[in-house]
Amino acid sequence: MASLQTKAELDGDEWILNGQKVWTTLAHVSDYGIVIARTDPDQPKHAGISMFIIDLKSPGVEIRSIHQIDGGRHFNEVFFTDVRLPKDNLIGDLNNGWRLATGMLMYERVAIGSSGSGSISQPTYKMLVKHASPEQLQDPTVRDALMKLYCMESTKAMVALRTRAELKAGKTPGPGGSLGKLAGSIIARYARGLALELAGPSSIAWEGAGGDDLQRYVLNSFQAGIAGGTDEIQRNIIGDRGLGLPRNRWSTRTCRSGSSRSAPRSPRRDPTSPHDEPRTRRPALAARRVHPHGDGAAPPERCTTGGSACWS
Repeated sequence: MASLQTKAELDGDEWILNGQKVWTTLAHVSDYGIVIARTDPDQPKHAGISMFIIDLKSPGVEIRSIHQIDGGRHFNEVFFTDVRLPKDNLIGDLNNGWRLATGMLMYERVAIGSSGSGSISQPTYKMLVKHASPEQLQDPTVRDALMKLYCMESTKAMVALRTRAELKAGKTPGPGGSLGKLAGSIIARYARGLALELAGPSSIAWEGAGGDDLQRYVLNSFQAGIAGGTDEIQRNIIGDRGLGLPRNRWSTRTCRSGSSRSAPRSPRRDPTSPHDEPRTRRPALAARRVHPHGDGAAPPERCTTGGSACWS
């Protein structure tokens, strides 16, 4: 978002808008929209951005619907060519669009991550059970996979209820919105694989017009990790704002001898993927190695000063 090229230039009592935006939801049926544009190119990339209200019927606005794989037209490309906006269409202060946009995104992620969570429910689990054959439902492997999905959806719903309760209490959305959105993306990916195992090709293809709930769910599941912010962005937000992890890939560890070394973080693993190898664990004995500078209750990272038995 900070690298956007759409720009707005003040001309008397009007702003002149030029640029484009892709993946604009329901723009083809909307009367008004909100757009952010660069209003001061001399400022750093996160600054110099402002937010405006725009009449989508204005001259110079062109909306092109994107044809989706399921046959729908939900998203759009929007092009702005010398679109004139009244000066009063500026939202908030000039060059304060970054703060406004990030605030809106937090609320959007809460809406995505807590949709349909007025109660603890398992809609995807129920849909897959409906499409499974009686023989499949007797298979212990299938039953185990379905119950895993049931637990995932139940947990997501409870997190969403907590997030909604915080909003009702007047709290600003935090990383909980990203947690719910990321959980929804992980569930969609897991359920897609399970649907393909249960229904085969009929889970993604059909004859004639339209398709049933399973087919549309499977085809739409691919956008779950993109729309509203990618999974990678959500993991960064959760790690940074929720867990307080360092932002850079390399973190410095210091042992009790006073020396330090840089160690790469272990790569993250998707806990829901049935194809991932089990996590490699260091033998329990290693964590009990005697530290030459301490009492023996040593953490599991080694430094370079104390040799192979020096743990930081």
